[in-house]
Amino acid sequence: MVLYVLDMPGLPRTAMPSLPIEHQVFEIGVKALIVHEGRLLLLKRRDYHKWEMPGGRINTGETVVQALRRELREELPGSGNVVIGRIAHAHQTDFMLPGDRRLMLLFFTVALSPAASVTSFSDEHEAIAWVSTSELQDMDIQPHVREAGLHALGVKN
Repeated sequence: MVLYVLDMPGLPRTAMPSLPIEHQVFEIGVKALIVHEGRLLLLKRRDYHKWEMPGGRINTGETVVQALRRELREELPGSGNVVIGRIAHAHQTDFMLPGDRRLMLLFFTVALSPAASVTSFSDEHEAIAWVSTSELQDMDIQPHVREAGLHALGVKN
């Protein structure tokens, strides 16, 4: 066992055992949980025909907020004023990226003004929908997408 001694001014010297820790490397993705009048905004991907929240990966040099704003501009052109709230949900995917990295998704609450006018979407998507809780529960979507969406709609798991 290796011991590290913490020696900080004003505090007694303390010995703490070190514990072996396996670290994982993650790439971060950001997703927007946009709810308007009890309905959640979803986009259907053109490449694999699954519903998801708007968002994507963070580019080099971007903060998570900058990345989410950029993704919303790209995926929901003309979406109006964007107010990014707090992280409401996080999910570690099983999706492996090059370099033995995994994808960690952070789901943020997002308000759009005016939300009701969001009808256009990017070429990477084939459809847009505002779904209710019951519709979301019945959709063929990834479990983590459903879980984050239900959380955004106020359904406690």
